[in-house]
Amino acid sequence: MFFEGMSQTRSQTIILRGANSYFLDEIERSIHDSISIVKRVLESNSVVAGGGAVEVALAVYLDDFARSLGSREQLAVAEFAESL
Repeated sequence: MFFEGMSQTRSQTIILRGANSYFLDEIERSIHDSISIVKRVLESNSVVAGGGAVEVALAVYLDDFARSLGSREQLAVAEFAESL
């Protein structure tokens, strides 16, 4: 099971405190989104990288590729990698 050290309880309580109702609504929405993500990962047993992961991987690849080029091409590819 995912939480090996935890008890076998099927439900938990989360108590939220905040300065106003707008803030509490935002916290509740964020927690709901987070729990939904964890649920989907556990159900599908897979994760798709997000949050700029593709851009970062491409930037690393292009930076390495730029080092194999010469002169102005190297500068152009390296700057494009930096912009990602």
